[in-house]
Amino acid sequence: MNPTAQLIQAECHAPQIIRCNLIDRLLRRAAPQIAFFYARSAGQDVLLASLRKVLANFPLVAGTVRSIGRELCIDCNNNGVPVSVVRHDCTMEWALQNVFGAARELIVDGIDRKMALSEGCPGMTIRINYFTDGGMVLGICWHHTLGDMHTLMSFMKAWSKTSCGESYPAPLVVQNRAAYCADRIPDNGNTISSVRHMGSIEKGVHRPTPTADATDHQRLVFYFSESELANMKRALSGASGERLSMNDVLCAHMCSIVNAYYGAGQDRSRYMTVLVNSRQRLNLPDNLLGNFVHGLSVLCAPGQTSSDLAGELRRAVDELSCKHMNYHATVRYIAEHGGPAEIDNFVFCPGREGDYHSNLQIVNSSKFGAYDVKFDDVEPIFFLVGPSSPATGTWPSVIAEGWANRGLSFFVTLPAALAARLVQRDALQKMHEYRAHDDPPPEWALRLPWIA
Repeated sequence: MNPTAQLIQAECHAPQIIRCNLIDRLLRRAAPQIAFFYARSAGQDVLLASLRKVLANFPLVAGTVRSIGRELCIDCNNNGVPVSVVRHDCTMEWALQNVFGAARELIVDGIDRKMALSEGCPGMTIRINYFTDGGMVLGICWHHTLGDMHTLMSFMKAWSKTSCGESYPAPLVVQNRAAYCADRIPDNGNTISSVRHMGSIEKGVHRPTPTADATDHQRLVFYFSESELANMKRALSGASGERLSMNDVLCAHMCSIVNAYYGAGQDRSRYMTVLVNSRQRLNLPDNLLGNFVHGLSVLCAPGQTSSDLAGELRRAVDELSCKHMNYHATVRYIAEHGGPAEIDNFVFCPGREGDYHSNLQIVNSSKFGAYDVKFDDVEPIFFLVGPSSPATGTWPSVIAEGWANRGLSFFVTLPAALAARLVQRDALQKMHEYRAHDDPPPEWALRLPWIA
């Protein structure tokens, strides 16, 4: 935690303990980061006053993630959210241009996840960044145990509405997440777990080191305009004969490109795992806080067309609740292989015997309303979400809205050699094959050296 941060507490507080489930425990080493960029700054007093108010309805955000006995819990003790306010001597545009380089550690305060596993840590950190050109960046880091992206964005939109004096749906906080899931998620008989237990040899050979992301991997961002995406959807829907969503086609297109350039000379299938918000599919309340996403894994065979892959993904999404949901299968598998005491030795793995290496994992955050998070009537001009560091060989990626909520950006972390191949001219031509000649990249994209 930033030593200069001040702890912002809720104006009113009712102590409670949230008992985490096994999915929360599997995600407890993850602490994603996001950033909202604003062309004009909101006042510090407005931000902090509204934060104190909204925390009353989101007690887990102001709490502490820690172990109580043998259970991982969120202690809603109103210890406070660490908030740091930093006034930089550079412009916001410089920070944005260098956000994956010199400014990488500038705008977000990270969370010490090791501390969370021993003595406890805050559930979230917030950094309010002010720049010389009048711009502002809100940098957020949250402990994944709190919840998924839907949970985070519910909090951010509630904070925004509170600052504007508007009402918002009260969140649903469940105190015993395991019991809630056991009661509310139907057991469809699926026997395929979403995790696999690693043996001693695998643990020694394949577990990534803390520096793997910095030394062996590179983050890339690809931008697709609205007309380009419309052309892509039209072409792939026509070829597949399916009614595809924008998510179906972009996920399939990117997986096909990555597979082609990584698997050159390799006759190997690879999985594409798309994380789906399962609340609606399982008839769970939309205001439910926690980790309620499900990984749908589709096998991408060498030479498979993107339209076929998109069609398979669409059918898998449609059959999620009746066929692919495997929460209960995962709980049973963990119990049969050592239970929570072995939690560090489980990895997310697609398929029954799937290889958990070199598979693309995709989160679509583009429908969570990032551009609705406004303060002082100022909307974000850009929303930046960083894929988490690679875990056991998976390649994490995120789909988010583009600049000023136009088009889509695809953020991905890949092995450095593969990343270098994907930014070569021939790869970029295939990446943007649906971009019309009269649809050049927007001016803002040309100013950012990391947009491809």
